Amino acid sequence: MTTTTPKEVNAINNILKNMEVGLTYKPTISVAGMNCLAGIAKETSQRLINQSRQEMTKSNRSTIKAEDVKASVILLFNGDVAKMSAYSGSSEVTRSKSTAAEGNIPRPVTKQFIASSYRKDMQRDGLTKASRDASFFLAGVLQYVIFETIQLALFQAEKTRITPNHIRLAIASDSELAQSGFINTTDAIAHSNDDDVDFVLDNNTVEVEDQDEGSIELDEDKQ
Repeated sequence: MTTTTPKEVNAINNILKNMEVGLTYKPTISVAGMNCLAGIAKETSQRLINQSRQEMTKSNRSTIKAEDVKASVILLFNGDVAKMSAYSGSSEVTRSKSTAAEGNIPRPVTKQFIASSYRKDMQRDGLTKASRDASFFLAGVLQYVIFETIQLALFQAEKTRITPNHIRLAIASDSELAQSGFINTTDAIAHSNDDDVDFVLDNNTVEVEDQDEGSIELDEDKQ
């Protein structure tokens, strides 16, 4: 079973809260369901990181840029999933720059969706840094993918708590999501034993270190 980090919980929590608007009930998700979504985020991130490194190498660079992540999205995802993921990534980059231009500090990337484990994966693969825009772009892509998955899973759950099986059925019901490779991540998790406990989504915020305005160093996070 995939272990869900506090940073991933906060990110998925924020997405779920945004989806409560317009609903007549408060959606809930099981522990296994939360782990399943975290697994999708991890696997999607790793796929994009691996492909982005190839795109980076083609340009004889040692730093991943947003354009590398965008090219990877177009190559790995299908149809509107690719289009909307790229749009979400670009929008997140634009939003971060607009915030900075107004004199405010952009939200730390790790506070959005880039958990430390993803950055450690990049370091283990031999990459030393990624541009700030690349990290914001990846965060935007992950937010879109998880948002779409939860939205479809809510339909499958029919006002009950979201489980891995609801997530698997949700992705299978959308041909473009399924053809973008997400169904492979959920298959193994969906058949694991799901308990009867709902995942408690609290209002606590995980504090993370602010990144500098240049590139984001991918060294080990402090415990």
